[in-house]
Amino acid sequence: PQYGSRNEEVKRSGIEVAIAADVSNSMLCKDVSPSRLDKSKMIVSRLVEQFDEDKVGLVAFAGNAITLLPMTSDYVSAKMFLDQLTPATISIQGTNVADAITRATAGFSKKTNVGRALILITDAEDNEDGAIEAAKQARKEGIQIFVLSVGTQQGGPIPMPDGTFKKDLSGHVVTTKLNEQI
Repeated sequence: PQYGSRNEEVKRSGIEVAIAADVSNSMLCKDVSPSRLDKSKMIVSRLVEQFDEDKVGLVAFAGNAITLLPMTSDYVSAKMFLDQLTPATISIQGTNVADAITRATAGFSKKTNVGRALILITDAEDNEDGAIEAAKQARKEGIQIFVLSVGTQQGGPIPMPDGTFKKDLSGHVVTTKLNEQI
């Protein structure tokens, strides 16, 4: 039971969200429809539409990582940069999760009263060492990491621009599989 009423002003402060998107060639695999990369972009686009008073930053990574969009509340720009992601965004191919975590972590503000989250989107075919150490360091800095694994255990071939599939030096079609363990 309640008696009377009162107005109370509540202020909500947003969080900072860094999105680190894997744009390596393996993300072109179509074991997830329409492709790993396109599915990732659709999911992130829907997430950004839910933001309100939050800031978002975008990091693309493959063999190295680059910041495409520093922390901003400009969601239109975030979606625009997101739509433009392709493997050509990064000239060095491979998958360097540690560099992605380090680059994304550097983009957060130094404010202590702001929630910070890193959404790491990858098939986790990591070609470099240090991902676990980078994640532990981010955690020490108060950053929560959420991993969105894209792909299947069965995997599939990596399509090339000419319509063929990527082959190894022996001429065999390369199959890419989700690495859930990392």
